Amino acid sequence: MENHLFASPALGAPLNRVDGHLKVTGQARYAAEHAVPGVVHGVLLTSTIARGRIKTLDTKAAEKAPGVLAVLTYRNSPGVPAYQDAAANNNPRLAGQELRVFHDDQIHFSNQPVALAIAATLEQAQHAATLVRVQYEGTPPETNLAEHRARAHKPQKADDYLRGQANAYQQAPVRVEQEYRTPVQVHNPLEPHAAIARWDGPRLTVYNKTQAPALARQDLMRMFKLPRMRCRYILPS
Repeated sequence: MENHLFASPALGAPLNRVDGHLKVTGQARYAAEHAVPGVVHGVLLTSTIARGRIKTLDTKAAEKAPGVLAVLTYRNSPGVPAYQDAAANNNPRLAGQELRVFHDDQIHFSNQPVALAIAATLEQAQHAATLVRVQYEGTPPETNLAEHRARAHKPQKADDYLRGQANAYQQAPVRVEQEYRTPVQVHNPLEPHAAIARWDGPRLTVYNKTQAPALARQDLMRMFKLPRMRCRYILPS
């Protein structure tokens, strides 16, 4: 008898990507390529250590560079409303404290943002970022997972987590125990790390790329205490 249980006309058939032609011909519009009136450019300076604190921070030369409008750091950042509100900063999607950018002098990971140079053009902002001088007080990072397994936190299970009979392995007639290690996998997107944020009075519009636009919008609403109608999240095709 012929079995058609797993037969599907889609399996093995070539499929056309909707945006494929635009991408291979260089016509795809990325998030940072939208025409927004009066847009200025910001370039990040990131930490060169993995753990510690900012000892000294000098932005004077960067602030005097041509076209520079401001250099934001933890010292002069206007802050995010949720940073000061423990209830608003409680992200139900995260177990633990959420990173607060430009909030204090603490360094939690390598390449953490420590300054943002804002200028009229991208080139001016890039140059200004190189003029920021930072000295760090480093703390030895703890990067060996095997040495710190005793301090590990067990991940929380999702509310809809299903896996059949609970603890069935304990009654199994045969058990195979083995430890597996997987190599680092690096995801290299084609689109550069850039986004556009625009405030129109109390309304925020963000152009960005993400696989979870609804969650990103919820984070912005929570962090800036915005109602749904005042927060718009646009994903370019």
